[in-house]
Amino acid sequence: GLPNYLYFMDKLGWDKKKFMTNKDVYAWLVQKKKQIPGIAAPDKRFSYCNTNYALLALLIEKISGQTYPEFMKSTVFEPLGMTNSYVYTLADSARSNPSYDWRGQLIPLNAMDLVYGDKNIFSTCRDLLLWDRTLRSDLIFTDSTLKAAYTPYSNEKPGVHNYGLGWRMNVYPDNSKLIFHNGWWHGNNASFIRMLPEGITIILTGNKYNRGIYRAKQLTPLFNASYGYVPEEEDSTKTTGK
Repeated sequence: GLPNYLYFMDKLGWDKKKFMTNKDVYAWLVQKKKQIPGIAAPDKRFSYCNTNYALLALLIEKISGQTYPEFMKSTVFEPLGMTNSYVYTLADSARSNPSYDWRGQLIPLNAMDLVYGDKNIFSTCRDLLLWDRTLRSDLIFTDSTLKAAYTPYSNEKPGVHNYGLGWRMNVYPDNSKLIFHNGWWHGNNASFIRMLPEGITIILTGNKYNRGIYRAKQLTPLFNASYGYVPEEEDSTKTTGK
């Protein structure tokens, strides 16, 4: 039922010279509800929506009393040894890798670049592997919580594509399940593929836009023939951020 802020903030006239924040997204949802197009009835269809994650970050801040960058640092990154991971703020500009389009041209920041939850986690392949290994343990989540996260809910259309709680998945006819998520923002894109029974993870990241990163899933049948390659849907690349 929530519209995507990536679209409605622009359509309703957000000043593109001004950085928006998560609180701005929430305020416009409340104040301009009647003007926002694309508000659908809940539970009627599936559409990936960045707004959900921006609001979840606000919820974390409300409950924890910390900013989202502080919470992620103290609760996730530091305890897990993810020393090269952080939530981007303007204070990180000097240490963050810039992003480039496919021609190699620098992509500057825009008005949406300070909204987090749906994007703005800078990390490395090694740190993301630590995150994957943590998810395979009982350090953070119970088995029942993980089972709920990996349960398909979207039933987008006939075929193998589906969506759980923050995870995309391919569910094959023999009930084999491939858990993954792609990411895209500006020139940054990533692929995070998890073969749970096999204990295998494939992680690719890049900061010069290259759709070839999303073809990493072609490697999965090397480990399990059931993971037949399925071409990515266009919107599955435009999800998580840096």
